[in-house]
Amino acid sequence: MSQTDFFPERDYSAFKADLLTLAALALVPAIGLGIARFSYALLLPSMRAGLGWSYADAGWMTSVNAAGYLIAALLSARAIGFVGANRVMRVGVAACVIALIMMGVFRHTVLLNVSWFLAGFGGASAFVAGGVITAQVSQRHPARASFLLGIFYAGPGLGIVLSGLGVPWVLGQWGTMAWSAAWLVLAAIAVVLALGVIWGVRVKPRRRDQEYASAPLGSMGWMLIGYSFLGLAILPI
Repeated sequence: MSQTDFFPERDYSAFKADLLTLAALALVPAIGLGIARFSYALLLPSMRAGLGWSYADAGWMTSVNAAGYLIAALLSARAIGFVGANRVMRVGVAACVIALIMMGVFRHTVLLNVSWFLAGFGGASAFVAGGVITAQVSQRHPARASFLLGIFYAGPGLGIVLSGLGVPWVLGQWGTMAWSAAWLVLAAIAVVLALGVIWGVRVKPRRRDQEYASAPLGSMGWMLIGYSFLGLAILPI
């Protein structure tokens, strides 16, 4: 039985094009979550040893990243309403790439905190906006919407795998103190993935400049409390 038995020829072509778009969109959380969040855990031991950090210093990095992520998550709906999901997504991806480069260049704790805040902010912006585009694309194929959504949410796993392979390789080649080089290698990987996003995501979602949903703060209460504890470094890293 051929593919056209399931799809009319035109519908199958449209589905294949949207499938490729979703594959490119999956690179967004790969950058914003899989690389620009997970990689810190891999490099923390080397950074603590090289920079002489205390546990409080290391925990503060986690806190500012979470704060950036939370702020962006709350503001993204309004930003998408003003400039569109595609633009917010691309700006968020660019912020993640810049943050990774800054992590490899700077050694001052304050500047590293600024960098990691930017990574959290950019990661959340890209993830939320990418999710909006993913939902719009998947709605064109209701019978396969779950499958298409799953492609996007598999993205963080790809980023984690790339981080988990890249960081040990760099540290194995140049020593455990080569954490700056590891960040730059991760930035290079993120640049390649970002080019895939730019090339593969050609859709232009509908803009609603005057209509945007406000963040449902009431239903997010427990999450906000959890992030507040994390920001106070009460929760373990």
